Amino acid sequence: MQEEIIALETNHTWDIESCPSTIVPLGCKWVYLVKVHSNGSLDRYKARLVALGNNQEYGVNYEETFAHVAKMTIVRMILALAASNNWLPIIGHYIIWMSRMQFFTGTLKSSKYDTSLFLRKSDMGIVVLLIYVDDIVISGFDYALLVQLKTHLS
Repeated sequence: MQEEIIALETNHTWDIESCPSTIVPLGCKWVYLVKVHSNGSLDRYKARLVALGNNQEYGVNYEETFAHVAKMTIVRMILALAASNNWLPIIGHYIIWMSRMQFFTGTLKSSKYDTSLFLRKSDMGIVVLLIYVDDIVISGFDYALLVQLKTHLS
């Protein structure tokens, strides 16, 4: 649980604000998971702190929700292109905030086929970035641009 709290604070997941008396804050709860290896032996214990979003009411305390979910055909296509062209992979788990999305749309061109797919061509080749909720697959043939993008995300 302490590792989860540290990760949330490190990633600036929230800001502590005083709550107006007219607002009922959402609660949270801990979700626990036991991770095991493929042979069934214990890997580790994992804890997640989650907001009780099920207590929200549309129009009362939220207006919209959105999570980037790439289409599976796009995921398969990008992985096939990466494998067949020996692209360099950078696969990771990043927290994406709106400022990051603005970076993507300002630096990379979003695809008209999938809002979760971003592309950038350069003289050296191409870099693709694919978002699936909060996971990212980055691959391409322009190593310098891959490193620049990874550095920005870090």
